[in-house]
Amino acid sequence: MQEITNNIREFITDNFLYGVDISNLKNDTSLINSGFVDSAGIMEVVAYVEQTFNISVDDSDLLPSNFDSLNGIANFINTKKMRIHHA
Repeated sequence: MQEITNNIREFITDNFLYGVDISNLKNDTSLINSGFVDSAGIMEVVAYVEQTFNISVDDSDLLPSNFDSLNGIANFINTKKMRIHHA
């Protein structure tokens, strides 16, 4: 799971935080409340997750618990991939 978290961190850093001090970006930091990513940016994260991890994000998956922190995103990806493998 750490590899997924690092992958998402790199994407967010490269696409939203260029030139920004990311020392406050912890795995459980709220991406929206901290101002690191806005609501439109979350949709870019969703598209990246779908493409990179080859999963489909349904409307019902678009919850803060799934996309508001690095941990949330990584947990969502792991859960979604486990469902696919067990289907």
